Formats: sequence, C-alpha cells, structure tokens
Amino acid sequence: MISCFLIDKKAIRNKEAVHFGFPFHSSLTNVNLDAGYGSMKYLADQLPGSNMDYLYSRRWIDVSKADTGMQWMLLEAPFVEPGNMIDERQTINQTHKEWKTTGNTTATWFSYVMNNYWHTNYKADQDGISHYRYVLKPHGMYSYSETEKAGASFTQPLLAFPVNENTAFAEGLFDLSNNRIVVTCVMPQEDGSIVLRLYNPEASVEQTNFLWKKIKPTQLINLQSGKSFNAKQPISLAGMGVTEIKIIQ
Repeated sequence: MISCFLIDKKAIRNKEAVHFGFPFHSSLTNVNLDAGYGSMKYLADQLPGSNMDYLYSRRWIDVSKADTGMQWMLLEAPFVEPGNMIDERQTINQTHKEWKTTGNTTATWFSYVMNNYWHTNYKADQDGISHYRYVLKPHGMYSYSETEKAGASFTQPLLAFPVNENTAFAEGLFDLSNNRIVVTCVMPQEDGSIVLRLYNPEASVEQTNFLWKKIKPTQLINLQSGKSFNAKQPISLAGMGVTEIKIIQ
C-alpha cells in the first residue's frame, strides 16, 4: 500500500513541527532500521548515550514478530520517532530540552517530517507545498535480503522508456546462485572492465557463484584484497559485508 501526504503549509515562525503517525499492531515490536549497507535493531544495537528521541533510517523500517511483519518504506523524510512525537521546546529553565536517555519497546512510530525548533541555516517557516511518500509492505518471517531488495525497488525504481518494437535485448549480464546476495552497483570502466559492488544484507556469512551470461570474464579481481580469482570460483561475503569485484573481459 502506497501512502502519499501533501502539505500546503503556512509561514509560521512560532515553534512547531510536522509528524505523521504509523500505529502498527501492538505485537510487532521486533524493529529493524536500514542503516545503509547494514541494519540496526532498535534498543539492541544502539550505543550507550544514543539519541532515543528520534532515529535516522535510510530507506525503511521493519516491524515484526516471529512469523509476520510490516515493512515501512520512507523516501523524503528519513527521521523517525519511537512511541510518541517529540516536543523540542526549551523546557529546562527556558534554555534547553531534556533528551530521553532510555527507549521503550513500541510498535507505534512517527515520521518526523520537519520542524523549526532547531537553530540552523535553513528557512525558519518552511511554507508552501511539499509531498511525502511511504509504502507499507506486509510479509511473513523477516528476511534481511528481501527487505533490502524491496527498499531498493521503492527508492530506485526501474525507468521505462519507449524503444523500437523490433529491438532485441540480450539475456542479461550475469546471475548469482545465491539470491540473498544483492548487486548494488554495476560500473563500466574506461579500460573496458566492469566493477561490481555486492552486498550481503544477512547477519550470517553468505557464499555465491556467478552464473555468467553476456559477460565472459577472463579474470576477476577482489578490489579489497587485490587478489585475482577464477570466474567459476565461489566468493564469500561476511554478514552485512560489501565486496567490490573488477571483471576483466
């Protein structure tokens, strides 16, 4: 389900903020946030002293229990608030706000869209029209890799454009034998080689083989280690690990 919110905001310079609430089912308290080439478990992976009033989630949040859950995908507004909305007015001696030092288990989250509490260098009243898009995607058991793929599809959708009806397309560059590994970038180089960036969203080590199609490599180079390896040789990625491979054709 896609939700779109359109705001036509007045120019107000009194302290205010805009929030959208998402009250998920109370049983969905296992929360994972997209941290960009990794994910973070709410209340489990945060360092002591972390901000507990709001968090940054790059493209998605997932709320789940053992066998079911909901992926909440974000695009324009990546700040989220657990449990309740923040009132950032100065409440202690009219000089500063007291921040939360602990968090609580919750299935209610808010999208923190904008505010004029902060003394920064952007326009204080933020008036005019703006829009915000969210997607709610129900699922069964939580999967790191499927969540990552859905988030990428939402924020980087395929672009359609007209072509000649007689145009023939190749079968593709390659496949991977392990669908839990995600290809995040394919970069042609000036010397004719190609650099691939592979990402393992899972918490465990994953291994995959390349299933070559249009690309017929003569050599592969792991750019992290500088070592060459055979095109038929499997590669391993650490949990939430990233690897770049240079393909010599």
